[in-house]
Amino acid sequence: MPEHEGAGEALPQVAGASVSAERRVRSLSSSTATSQSEDAYGSTAALVLVPDDPELFLGFDDDAEDFLSSGSSSQYLSDSVPGLAPLPVYTLMLLLVTPSLLLGARLLLSALRADGYGFSPIPLGIAWFALFALLAGFFSNHIWIMLGRYMRKWSIEEVVAHALIGGGGRRNGSRETWRKRLSKLTSISLAGLSVLGCVIYLREAVDVLLTYSIGPRLLGRTVATFGSSIILFPFLMSSVIAAKRMLAVALVSVSAYIVMVILMIADSPMEKPSQPTRRGPFGNIDAFALNWEGFGTLAFAAASPLFTYPLYMSRVSSLTPIDTAQKYRRIPYSVLLFMSAILSCLLLLPLFLVAIKSTSPNPVLSSLALLCGLPPIWSISLSPRLPSGRMHPNASGWRYALWMLIVLFAIAIPPVVARIARHIFILSILLLAYVIPAFLHIIVHTFRPPLSILISVDDDEAVHTDGVPRTGDGRDSDPDSLLRRKERSLQRKRLGRRIAWDLGVWLLLTPVGITLGVWETGRLFGRW
Repeated sequence: MPEHEGAGEALPQVAGASVSAERRVRSLSSSTATSQSEDAYGSTAALVLVPDDPELFLGFDDDAEDFLSSGSSSQYLSDSVPGLAPLPVYTLMLLLVTPSLLLGARLLLSALRADGYGFSPIPLGIAWFALFALLAGFFSNHIWIMLGRYMRKWSIEEVVAHALIGGGGRRNGSRETWRKRLSKLTSISLAGLSVLGCVIYLREAVDVLLTYSIGPRLLGRTVATFGSSIILFPFLMSSVIAAKRMLAVALVSVSAYIVMVILMIADSPMEKPSQPTRRGPFGNIDAFALNWEGFGTLAFAAASPLFTYPLYMSRVSSLTPIDTAQKYRRIPYSVLLFMSAILSCLLLLPLFLVAIKSTSPNPVLSSLALLCGLPPIWSISLSPRLPSGRMHPNASGWRYALWMLIVLFAIAIPPVVARIARHIFILSILLLAYVIPAFLHIIVHTFRPPLSILISVDDDEAVHTDGVPRTGDGRDSDPDSLLRRKERSLQRKRLGRRIAWDLGVWLLLTPVGITLGVWETGRLFGRW
């Protein structure tokens, strides 16, 4: 065991080290670990040493973030994800908060104005909405991260393929072939969803800008759309998440939203308005009923499934240890995720103060927030799924053509088609954020064999009453007994956490996701 650890520490951590030297050190480490693992397999040990391969090591533990900062793991992530770049904490918080303040905030304001809060008194409704947004934003993203850690896969495509098809199988066998097919199909679907999101964001931004315009509608839309696309074009060509231009537009988007809300609060009337009488999805419902449109829109605003894995891996790749012998404290990603959910709730709460008042948002600021929120969608969600320059020489040309296609769709589609496309986009995001991760969690942890070290009864039949393992002749057992006790202790420690997440999936994520999916499907087909 110490020999293997020494070989692992010999990995070069300097950026200027040669690739050949790194490969030689990795081969020595791999050969040492392989020989030790073969000796372990050949012995009667209950626990065996697994080679310290970066792909096998990633996410083996629920708390594996502490180990993901090794040079080999960071190199693996960088090779696996295009555009991966380290992100500091403030940048990560900005990108985690940005999605909730864009289209979701605009639709939430309209939903609250149309149907009221659905609660009496009003503070009760605001509290329910805030709690729902907090749980939805944190829980859905964290389930995706836990699935990635458990299966050691770092994209939605790979997680879906390995959860539905299963791991293992022969190389180039039927199971691996089906995994590749399903992964490719999922990647194409997610790329199409990202393109649809870009079209909707561009269309909505131009519609807001043309709210008080006079003259031919089509001509104004064409001029405004082409002008907006020319302004955004330099910010869309960067495929790196941490590019300064892309982060600048995200900061402008959040700032425009904050200024817009401040102006709405300042211009709102002082008298207390009366809540409008609302009509629920199944007919006339009194004021004590839930505001389904408000809850569904808030769930859409709090969800950012397309950003989950890229931002998580960018955070992980930024954890470069200065001294391997010295431990340093840092903020876990789960805490950052929870903090971003709280910040999103705080930024959305002012909408409840001005929702049923006569104040209208500033069209320029609202349009600017939507436009500046488009580059993160392109860079984080769409760009990694487009052909890269290393594989396709004409990759940049395909990107230009795709952007022109998005602009043309934003101009040409009629209002009825735009409304249907918006409902399809919202439904897809709700399914991807709530229903699909719950479904995959149930499959992986219910119908798949566990990825744990299992200790048979024969390996532990000689245990003393005080909990100290003994051999048959009364002497202390071999060192494997210590590993068995540590494994048992670790599994007991994780049992409570595992039960809590299972209850959350079965009692919160699954019913909420199905209810929201049914609600948005009914809106898509005009049932309510």
